[in-house]
Amino acid sequence: MVSLERLVVVRRIAAEPVTTAAYRQGESLRLDGRSNRLLWVDMRDGAMFSAHPDGMTTGPATRLPVAPAVGCVAPASAGGFLVAAGRDVLAVAADGSVSTVLPDVLADDRCLLNDGVCAPDGSFWVGSQSHARLPEAALYHVTTDGSVQTVLTGVTVSNGISFTPDGRLMYYVDTLPGRALEVFDVIGGALRHRRQVFRFEQGNPDGIAVDESGCVWVALWDAALVQRISPDGRVLLEVDVGTARPTSVALHGGYCYISTASVGVEADDERAGRIHAAEVGVGAAPTPCWAGGVS
Repeated sequence: MVSLERLVVVRRIAAEPVTTAAYRQGESLRLDGRSNRLLWVDMRDGAMFSAHPDGMTTGPATRLPVAPAVGCVAPASAGGFLVAAGRDVLAVAADGSVSTVLPDVLADDRCLLNDGVCAPDGSFWVGSQSHARLPEAALYHVTTDGSVQTVLTGVTVSNGISFTPDGRLMYYVDTLPGRALEVFDVIGGALRHRRQVFRFEQGNPDGIAVDESGCVWVALWDAALVQRISPDGRVLLEVDVGTARPTSVALHGGYCYISTASVGVEADDERAGRIHAAEVGVGAAPTPCWAGGVS
């Protein structure tokens, strides 16, 4: 007989679409604190997008074409944006012009750059994913002087990366091996004391975000859910996204914004690929800016 004391009922709320446009694979949803606009990419479209949260339901997002296989976008302190695409790290100016900041971060085409984010110190952390879904990908730390350090190997599909505001902890998802949320101590630009926070029972963990209370929001591809996980590994809240493939999350103004994918989803799913939002009552700091050069 199961003790009633052990039964935990997780509160669940529903998200609703806030864009009319749908994206093939929306990813890397972030809040740009310079403009209070949301940023995201469409990996399959090779473009980045931005829109003010208050205007997402009334008008189209701003689209800037970048390059094939765009993995992520980060705002840059010097202006414009830092973008990982294919094997390279690029700069995208406000007028849409594209230049290469770091060519050939990856040595060959077995992998491509995927999700990434800036740490509070302004450095850039970006992972790769293996086309063959083998443990041949990695996680890279790009310092503000442009040097690239490989900080984690044996990765299969590097996905969500998010730091606590003090930069001392990095939460991380390598999606396929364990379908788990992990955390590292960050010491001098190196990762130490890897440990598992939570193992997911449904879907595949994708993009993540740390909120102002230190909890981690995780988009679950193929589960139609976002879960809020406490630092000690408890599910505190679930957001029903209403479409199978949520990909990333951003928190702003008491709302959780969620990007989704339409690729591989039933054609009659009218919500697939759209940005969604749910009122959750917590927020997060804007994503940190890249503090290095953009030329």
